[in-house]
Amino acid sequence: MNIFVVRNAAQKILFEQELVGQISDGMWENVPGDHWQCWSDATVVVAATLPSGEQAPVGRNFYAQKSNYRFNSTDLLSCVGDRMLASVQAELGSWYTLADMRADLRDLSKCAKSTLPAGGVPVIEVPVAAAPQQSEVWGGS
Repeated sequence: MNIFVVRNAAQKILFEQELVGQISDGMWENVPGDHWQCWSDATVVVAATLPSGEQAPVGRNFYAQKSNYRFNSTDLLSCVGDRMLASVQAELGSWYTLADMRADLRDLSKCAKSTLPAGGVPVIEVPVAAAPQQSEVWGGS
C-alpha cells in the first residue's frame, strides 16, 4: 500500500483535491512514463504527533519515478490557485490564507521528495482513558 504522509490537514486537502489530478492530467501530464500512477494510488495521511511532542516523519513509503514536483509553481497557482485556496478554506475556515497555502505547497514539495524511514508509518493509538468522553464532545451529561 502506497502511503504519503503530509504535515497537516491543509496539505492533505491540497494534495487529494487538486495536486494528484495535476500530476496525472494537468500540470505534469506530459512528463513521460507512468510517474503519476504511484501518487494516484497513494493513501494520504497527516503525520501523527509522537508522545515526545515531536511530529512523526513525513514522506512516502513507495518508489516514485518522479518526485520533484514544484507544487508552489507560479504557473500552477495562476491557473488553479484560487480553487485550491477555496478548497482548504471550505474545510478548515477562512483563516487559511494565500501565504499559508504557499508555505504548505513549498513544504509539500519537500514531503514528496522524502522517503519514510524503514519500519513504516508510526501509528499512535489513543488510550481509551485519554479519549474525550461523550459529554465532553457533545456537551451533554
